[in-house]
Amino acid sequence: MNDIDLTIILPVKNQEENIRKNMNSIIDYAKRRDIKLIAVENDSRDRSLKLLEEYRNANVEVLDLITYKNGKGKGEAIKRGILAATTKYAAFMDIDLSVPLSYSDDAIALLDRYDIIIGDRYSNRATRRKLNRLVESKVYNGIVRALFNTEIDDHQCGFKFFNREKIAKLIRYVKDDRWFFDTELLVLARRLDLSIYQLPVSYSDTSSSTLSSFDMVYFLKSIIEFKIRLGKTLCDIRSNV
Repeated sequence: MNDIDLTIILPVKNQEENIRKNMNSIIDYAKRRDIKLIAVENDSRDRSLKLLEEYRNANVEVLDLITYKNGKGKGEAIKRGILAATTKYAAFMDIDLSVPLSYSDDAIALLDRYDIIIGDRYSNRATRRKLNRLVESKVYNGIVRALFNTEIDDHQCGFKFFNREKIAKLIRYVKDDRWFFDTELLVLARRLDLSIYQLPVSYSDTSSSTLSSFDMVYFLKSIIEFKIRLGKTLCDIRSNV
């Protein structure tokens, strides 16, 4: 396989168990492909930061570390990682590897053809989700498709690859810093005619997921607010990008 100019961003908050379980595999994969890693850690209460520092010190040629306090959520961590990266391409994935690392090769093979490659958990029968999570996700994605006229089946999968140079120009206009970040970015990208490929991936819910049913209230509030400001945001982007 050819090497690729890519940085993979790993958002981390209270992920001690998954760091111990998966970090060696992620680093080994990055070394084989000459890929850069940026772990973005936000105020963990467990030993996540200590472990990441140890991995960084032992693998400085591969792994960089960004840490900050009082962050708003996963979206902010991904933004910080993308803006800090200097490679042509960037990706982010959940460190629990709920989407197996092997799908990275499939995504990388498509990067020269599409601006964005997103994991699609619902086109692969190997996906295993808890029933309540599956229903919530299906309802959410259906609402987003209807309101924003997208053809995307899975806006929220934590496995996405980008042309970083294009996304970095858009990301400054993404207001949400939490879980709605993905949806907002994808809707803006689609409206601006960036090409998006949905890659079928297998997926397993893990105990480290921090989403709950109560987050549907947050998602619905975010959808309404984004719908109201979408037109102005697109005008601002077109005027400045």
